[in-house]
Amino acid sequence: MTEREHESSPDARGTVSAAGSIASRPVGADDPARVVTRWRPHVACEAVVYALVALWWLWPLPLHLADHAIYPRSEMPEVAADYHLIVWALAWDTHALLTHPGGLFDANIFFPAPRALAFSEHFLGYVPLFAPTYLVTGNPVLAANVLLLLTYPACGLAMAALARRFVSPPAALAAGLLFAFCGIRYDNLYHFHQLGTFWLPAALLFTDRWLERARKRDAAALGVCFALQLLSSYYLGYALVVLYGVALPVLLWRWSGALERRRLVGLAAAIVLGALPAAIASLPYLEMQRLGLVPAAGGAQVASLFTMDPRVTMLQIQRYLTADGIGPVGWLLALLALLVGWRTGRHARVLGLVAGLSGLLLAAGPRVYVLQRRLWSPYGLLQRWLPGFAAIRLPFRFLVVAQLGWALLAALGLEQVLARLPRRLRWPTGIAISGLALLVLAPSRAPHTLHHVPSGAGAPPVYHWLRDHGQAGAVLEVPNGDAAVASRRMLLGTTHWLPMLDGYSAYPPLTRNFLRRIAAGLPEESALQGLVDVVAVRWVVVHLDELEPAARRRWEAIRVPGLRLVERFGDDLLFAVERPVVNDHRARLVSTQVTLSGVPLAPVARDCRGRLQVALLEQRVLWAPGSKLPLAVQIDNASALAWPGTGFYPRYLVKLRARFESDAGVEELSSELPLWADVPRGESIAVLAEVDVPSRPGSYRLVLDLVQDGVPFASCGLETARLAVQVASPGQPARSPRRS
Repeated sequence: MTEREHESSPDARGTVSAAGSIASRPVGADDPARVVTRWRPHVACEAVVYALVALWWLWPLPLHLADHAIYPRSEMPEVAADYHLIVWALAWDTHALLTHPGGLFDANIFFPAPRALAFSEHFLGYVPLFAPTYLVTGNPVLAANVLLLLTYPACGLAMAALARRFVSPPAALAAGLLFAFCGIRYDNLYHFHQLGTFWLPAALLFTDRWLERARKRDAAALGVCFALQLLSSYYLGYALVVLYGVALPVLLWRWSGALERRRLVGLAAAIVLGALPAAIASLPYLEMQRLGLVPAAGGAQVASLFTMDPRVTMLQIQRYLTADGIGPVGWLLALLALLVGWRTGRHARVLGLVAGLSGLLLAAGPRVYVLQRRLWSPYGLLQRWLPGFAAIRLPFRFLVVAQLGWALLAALGLEQVLARLPRRLRWPTGIAISGLALLVLAPSRAPHTLHHVPSGAGAPPVYHWLRDHGQAGAVLEVPNGDAAVASRRMLLGTTHWLPMLDGYSAYPPLTRNFLRRIAAGLPEESALQGLVDVVAVRWVVVHLDELEPAARRRWEAIRVPGLRLVERFGDDLLFAVERPVVNDHRARLVSTQVTLSGVPLAPVARDCRGRLQVALLEQRVLWAPGSKLPLAVQIDNASALAWPGTGFYPRYLVKLRARFESDAGVEELSSELPLWADVPRGESIAVLAEVDVPSRPGSYRLVLDLVQDGVPFASCGLETARLAVQVASPGQPARSPRRS
């Protein structure tokens, strides 16, 4: 039943007032058989249309579902790495939930760090769509591609079902098309965990149905929508919170005549119970924040990211309004809806308008500029009052909220057109206008780039050997690789599920880089001994085709005690580690109490007297903007306590803080660097460091200090170090001092 019908005819539960509100006298329910019979053909038609458009939208991926992935060609290895990470996480979720659900967050990467899944998102909300294909085929890439395909019909059907509360089926079909098939769902397909937006309209749909009929199944469905959307992605979880915050008042207004205690209590219960699984799944992340392994909300690591730059976000919004949103046809239809039809469709229009505007406003981030004038934004309030919201790195992803609002308004505008046509012409006209809207959007889309991604049965033989004979031993793969290489090995590791020393995530643990530095010295005997002394590694896989010729020859001729060649698989060598431990530091590697050398991880006393001295490792008069400044820093500890610097849980670690001050005294750039060394009491150590030169030309002072959990040592007695740095103007070459 559309809103037009609701507002012009008596409801089965009561009467309708002249103003269109429902009198609070519920006496029954609509006939569900009549509703289902009327809608079922339309739903089937919509499903077919959305599925066919999805095949076209993702072409040529449907021809290569088993072993190819969509992500753009890029010099940034993180692009491929993000895809591998997401697919690995979905496979791990499925594997862990079926084998040892209590150890879900103790994933097989970054061994021996605990709670390794919490170094990135868990994506649990997608498991119901991912797991069936994965369990049948054992191929995570195929399962991920099936999931990717399913998100499009699911988004279209959910949006169409919501739109049918207000418009006829032909117009609802257009709403589903515009919501599911848009630029923001095309350009970032390798982040397909961001594509599961179908729970957003579904949540509004079941809220509206619950307020109308108060049926238990609608409340239960609302709880499921909340649970799965919040578990799918923290970005989309916050998008749901924002959308619901602006939409719920409109829906309460729509059904104000029918509100009573049972409806309000049931609504609150569905939301709370739906949010409970996500709250439980967030506990490991809170523990990670407490230990300093994941940056706390609003920390410098988040606030300094370029993605919070208002110029970046405004460019994203400009692109959305011109190319990535609902397109010219959609905007014309939305404008038509805002100009006419308010007499009978005010609730739907207000719902679409508040969703569209709030999504655009939040997508601009904390600083909104229009015509070079800064406007107030509620973003700052959400950062302060909504837990975890301040850690959002990409505000423009809130455009999914805007897309829902504008797609609904476009459907309302199309309804105005169709209502003036004979009934027999409404479906053909609706399909034609919807197709035109989609075709106008399509030419701006770049062709997809496919990449071959072996997995499952297509994984190299060494991974199958480890699956059959690995005996739960930890695996190290050599040589170290960039983010794309490390993440690809993670994905191949789904073949055996053994613990892996390496990995890739948004915030990798410090143990990863420490173990990588030791592994870089292999096959030297000293490096092998250093490795087994700190981690229980059982297998070493050497990829000869990834090595320089000299390193390859060393591995092929290796004769190191405690490293036994098990088998060769083409260019892959598999070694068993059989070297005994000499100086056991394994427990300290993941200790939250002491550093690797035994210095307590605890707050430094108020007395932190000492001195920093700094020297440049490369003498220059001018430095290029954004270049690296190589430093040698001497740290003198004159206090009564040792300063911890070699722990792997950042809480209580002492770090070197570098900040640049301009001539005006304004801080331009600040960073914190690990020492990788403890500073014994009464002693001095020397460390090497690199800091990023400011991007703006001018004269600066580099100020070096030590900090512990953000507290500067300069406040308790440390003498800071200062260094003058001159940054060159664009086109001005960096110069070294003249030699006499």
